Amino acid sequence: MNRIISNLGMRRSSLLLFLFIMAPSFTVKPLIIQIASVIGFLLSWSLGDHLVKYGKYLLGIFSILSFGLIFYQYGTFQGLEAAVSLLTLIALVQSVRINSKKDFTLFVFICELLFLGQLLDEFSLWFGGYIFLISLFLFFLLARFYKVENSIEAQGNGERKKLIIKVFYYSVPLTIFLFFVFPRLPIGNLFSLKKKPAGVTGFTSSLRPGEIAKVVQDDSTYFRAKIPEDAIAFPNLYWRGGVLSKNSGFSWDKGDIRRAKDFTTKKEILFEYTINMSTLESSPLFHLKGTRRFKQTSPGHRISDPGGITYFHPYANHKGRYSAEYSGVESERIIPKDKYKYLELDPGVSERVISFAKTLGRGNPDETYQNILEFFRAQKFTYTLKPGVQNLESFIFSNKRGFCEHFSSAAAIFLRANQIPSRIVIGFHGGLYNPTGEYFQVRGQDAHAWLEFWNGKMWRRGDPTNVVAPERISFGSEGFLLRSQMPEGMQLKDFIGNRKNAFLTKAFFFFDSLYNQLNQRFLEYDSRAQRELFNLSNLRRYSRAILMSICILFLLGFFYFWRNSLKGEVDPVDKAYANFLKKLTKVGIVRGETEGALSLEKRLPLSWGSFRECSEILVLYREIKYAEKRHKIDLFLTKTRRFHPAKLAK
Repeated sequence: MNRIISNLGMRRSSLLLFLFIMAPSFTVKPLIIQIASVIGFLLSWSLGDHLVKYGKYLLGIFSILSFGLIFYQYGTFQGLEAAVSLLTLIALVQSVRINSKKDFTLFVFICELLFLGQLLDEFSLWFGGYIFLISLFLFFLLARFYKVENSIEAQGNGERKKLIIKVFYYSVPLTIFLFFVFPRLPIGNLFSLKKKPAGVTGFTSSLRPGEIAKVVQDDSTYFRAKIPEDAIAFPNLYWRGGVLSKNSGFSWDKGDIRRAKDFTTKKEILFEYTINMSTLESSPLFHLKGTRRFKQTSPGHRISDPGGITYFHPYANHKGRYSAEYSGVESERIIPKDKYKYLELDPGVSERVISFAKTLGRGNPDETYQNILEFFRAQKFTYTLKPGVQNLESFIFSNKRGFCEHFSSAAAIFLRANQIPSRIVIGFHGGLYNPTGEYFQVRGQDAHAWLEFWNGKMWRRGDPTNVVAPERISFGSEGFLLRSQMPEGMQLKDFIGNRKNAFLTKAFFFFDSLYNQLNQRFLEYDSRAQRELFNLSNLRRYSRAILMSICILFLLGFFYFWRNSLKGEVDPVDKAYANFLKKLTKVGIVRGETEGALSLEKRLPLSWGSFRECSEILVLYREIKYAEKRHKIDLFLTKTRRFHPAKLAK
């Protein structure tokens, strides 16, 4: 590591630190900030040595450009996202003029502020480990560039390692202590009341055919749902996330629907389930239809949406976590003033489509829907991840290839053409069941769209995917994505079962479950958990004051002990000199009780193989102790550590 840092130099090593800090959140930054960061990084890395002499002027010009770019992107300098983006650009500007320890120190300070901003936007167990590694690298850089001399031998590798170990020796237990004891203050988000909604179909208030097909190719986890085993059949695991009522041709939007709840749940609670989100973005409270009560266990605020949908906006550093009670639907209703909105069709829907839709109509809404399904089946429509760009007419009459959103959108339009109220529902279906953790891991590939239509008594769920690709609903996204890999003659159920019983799959389930448990323990350590840990439940009024007092006393004692221990430490030069004399004693050269370094040097045999090396050490010792040449300490420490005296000739 030291050789790599030495070859890179101060500037590029600093840029490496910047790169490590930026890596976890780079992809979520606006595109214009990403481009500016990449250009600035490459310029500083490749041309920094040439631009450093113009550093004062470039600093002013680039700083003005950075402020202008941030204002152009965000329209303000306030808020966490704008501040972090501005620090990102300022750090790159400062990196151009790194030419001394002073410049390096300022750059490190900016990076620490940037790292703090990243920390305020992330809250998970893995990020805690990442913080540890970044801190270790930061300490290494500080020790490296604050103890550098002109000679390579004078860089004091061992001394830097000892310094880093000592820092972590004190800081790690202190950090753990403060994590558990420092009072948890429910202050919420100091920068913004809510996060931006995730820009992924299934989370937003619109549906564009072809978008979910792209999301399905993402296998990252969006949330984990812990639900009692066999509480509900897998095909019925429809996680509702949004209700869309406004038709825009082949697309759908939320529309202007009243926020009144249009269904009533049963009184008996059938089971409870919990949801743990994996992202910090605002998102719906994904739930099963028939859920009667939500209890959020993470700080944030909720906003109601039509169709029984609730959006949750988490406070900074807190991922959405909530539990819910499932009772099932008792009754449903359609609000009379909103009924016509569930019948509206965009003027762009052609007369050809409407005329054809009416040929599928029957007097009964349920029969009409079954006739629509029969049309998809008889015409051999294909379920595919690559439907291509198409409009409503080409999908129905020629291409006949689509994904869940294409079929659901077309079916809802057919129903409206027959004066049957309908709407689109977006969210997820199914999930990968983890038997070790007993939860469903819902990923991007589980994103789904279906429809609901009013049959006169209830909003009945309709999912044409169950006709064109029944394995997608029966076995989840894996049933569809893995069917091409299935050996000839094997049933899909057996193939999926064999994969789940494979060693690597079981190992994945185990480690994901372990990480999830540790992560939840880490995330859920709030003021309530803290009171229970220290048995302060009966001292609620004074518990935070008590913990704060304990922290202050501990910190005072800690720094008092550290200060005294540093005072009482042996001078490293004297310690190294004592070890050097011990090495001489082993080969028969014993220093007199009051003998000085100069006298000892004069007694050394000129023919001895280690004469020159030993003489250099003694000269350095005299210069440090009597000529106050403290800058040679690192060289002295390095030489004494590497000194291995040759045996004296007899």
